[in-house]
Amino acid sequence: MNLNYGIIDEAYKFYTGVFYDSSATEVRTYPKELWDKYNNIVPVPYGRELFKEKSIHLVACRNDCVSFQVGINCEKNYFVTTDDRMVLSIRKGYTAVRAEAECESHDIAIKANIEEMVIDDNRSSKCDILLKATKKEYEAYDTAMLFYTLHIPKNCKNGTYKGKVKLYSSLKFGDEEIKGEVNFTLRVYDVVLKDKKNSKFYLNLWQHNSVLANHLEVARYSDEHFNAMESYIRSLADLGQRCATIIASDAPWAGQYSHRSRNDLTDVYEYNMAKISRTPDGEYVYDFSVIKRYIDLCFKYGIDRYIEVYGLCSIWQDDEYGFGKIAENHPDAIKLRYKDLSDGCIKTIKDGKEIDAYIKSLHDFFISNGYIDKVLIVADEPLDRNLYERCVERLKTVAPKFIFSAAINTTSHVEECKDYVNNFSVILPSVCEEYQNIQKYRNEYNKIFSWYVCCFPKYPNMYISSNLLESRLIGYLTYCLNLDGFLRWDYTVWTKNPRKDIRWHTFHAGDANFVYPNSDGSVLLSLRYMQILRGVNDYILTEMAEEKGIEIRQEIFSKLLKNNDITQMFSSNIKDAGDFFNLNYKAFEDVKVYILEKLEKL
Repeated sequence: MNLNYGIIDEAYKFYTGVFYDSSATEVRTYPKELWDKYNNIVPVPYGRELFKEKSIHLVACRNDCVSFQVGINCEKNYFVTTDDRMVLSIRKGYTAVRAEAECESHDIAIKANIEEMVIDDNRSSKCDILLKATKKEYEAYDTAMLFYTLHIPKNCKNGTYKGKVKLYSSLKFGDEEIKGEVNFTLRVYDVVLKDKKNSKFYLNLWQHNSVLANHLEVARYSDEHFNAMESYIRSLADLGQRCATIIASDAPWAGQYSHRSRNDLTDVYEYNMAKISRTPDGEYVYDFSVIKRYIDLCFKYGIDRYIEVYGLCSIWQDDEYGFGKIAENHPDAIKLRYKDLSDGCIKTIKDGKEIDAYIKSLHDFFISNGYIDKVLIVADEPLDRNLYERCVERLKTVAPKFIFSAAINTTSHVEECKDYVNNFSVILPSVCEEYQNIQKYRNEYNKIFSWYVCCFPKYPNMYISSNLLESRLIGYLTYCLNLDGFLRWDYTVWTKNPRKDIRWHTFHAGDANFVYPNSDGSVLLSLRYMQILRGVNDYILTEMAEEKGIEIRQEIFSKLLKNNDITQMFSSNIKDAGDFFNLNYKAFEDVKVYILEKLEKL
């Protein structure tokens, strides 16, 4: 049996599929002799041959991690396993290919994940999911991708270490044969990466826990739900997440208008974490125990910088489908369902004063539990500035200690709301175009500014179609923009069967999630998740360098970014991520090495 195999960096994304629609073909379909002549028409993935290289050089510091990928291809039906225990296929004639990694330093832990593909918008299949399963079957000539992560502990000695991934094959109970190996060297610098909890990087990925419960088919905020959520909270904490997301009313985003879809692939309504009832004598009773339990869970894993509350202002509306205002004497379209204990019916609060009473009670709950200084009332893209101001005024009247945060498309109304909004997140094109204004507001008004991307702009972004380095860019770009962090609206906003198809009616595939659900309810990470992690670590290194007085901005601009003038960095002329920054894994690693060498000499 012949086995093709190779080793490649973590930013490579393998994909398959040839479709003659409005997009370009993504794999070569003609003889290799003609590749150079027509290399711009139908390129191989990222212009790199997967099976060409048999070794790779990696760099890291202590308390760091680094990854690489191994590709395997066989001319016979086969299955791949990363487990050294016995495993069989129920299918006749399937050859076992076992991959085993080793490193000469026993302090360095190695984790292996088999990659799984998802369908992209152009109907090609692309690797993204990192499976926990240790076996996956493939038909002849299909390619298996393995993702390896090396975890370097704080007490690891600096130096260069060698390692390898050995490939074995066998059929049923026959003895294994060694079919080949790929090699890696790891240079560990004498630098300890600062813990994420000690970094000022403000990572804010919104949590959508109702979607998780809906997917798992468990009662919202039951013990089963909380047990599942813990896996996702832990994964967020590992990224450096700083905010707990609280949903304080029903359907604040109108389900991302998924009710307008022509299919049943999406049901992403979010629901109030508080429970409201009304006694027969007309008194409302508010149960905030779920909110407290969720905050305690987040705090347990160090997600404790902010508590962001959604659903109290800038509610998304869709009158045609029943998502308009219910309480006419309240400026916003807040929807609060409660159980009327007099007749057992579920009803909606229709009086603005009763909405105010609920908000005041929530406000007092945060005060009595010592949370109020961390609480931010968030508005998601408040397009009607006058309406937003009226909503804030109403909230400040009944809940005076609340402070506010807003995700905005422009800085034009920062001046008007600087007295009550503490945190702003600005979409990337506006960050670049209005850079001077943002720096002024940040310094003069002592405001926190982060940046975000969502369904816009297309480049750079974090879709399945995006280059993985677009996800890693968040660290160095945040530093060069002199901002506090990065926000994105997604984490687990799934379609009905995200492992099978994550394409939406409105969003690009991958726009709505960074992780996937495992069959046991726990989280499955992704290639994009790992690059976000890498980007956060990049930022921490820049932060450490800055603390030591090391100038690195010019190095980042010269190696990675295409325009030294931030105000001109983003333009409508960007047709590809490569027009914005250097789409080269080595360029990112060169900046990392530059910083590590500077720090190591101190």
